[in-house]
Amino acid sequence: MRFGHATGPMSFETSGIPALTRCQVGDGTVWYLEAPIGSDYHHKSNYWQAEWFRSLLERVLPRPLGRVVSDCGSVEIVPYTDTDGAWAFLINHGGEQLNFSSGCSRVFPVMPPYPVTLEFAVPEGKTPVAATVAGNAQEFTFSDGVMRIPQICDSIWRVVRVEWK
Repeated sequence: MRFGHATGPMSFETSGIPALTRCQVGDGTVWYLEAPIGSDYHHKSNYWQAEWFRSLLERVLPRPLGRVVSDCGSVEIVPYTDTDGAWAFLINHGGEQLNFSSGCSRVFPVMPPYPVTLEFAVPEGKTPVAATVAGNAQEFTFSDGVMRIPQICDSIWRVVRVEWK
């Protein structure tokens, strides 16, 4: 069911069909959302849907391993941890242009700079000591168990390494 212009069909009664389900798998949890978020706008975004989805993610996963916080979006994170810290592989989709007829995309050689804040949940009992990109030290803050690293994503990808002790 599509939602347009930040509105959608409403009901004051609970449906018998869940839109969001959760299933325990081993030590983890799998969430499934039965809704094509943003599909009614295809390649263009709807700010209200993005805000709604962001609040949904914060509710179901309040403390993820890694998260990219950005008003402009378009930067994807693939986090990985080891005993000494973590890696964040950031993929910038902001310079992509979708060809609607073929479904393929092309990437421009000069990427627009996106300001983002990379957040990492630091394991309990650990203290962050460094953040680097290509060996260059990065500024960061640490509070409430979360390490925050401001970045300007101006390339197709970047790798951020964080260390804790």
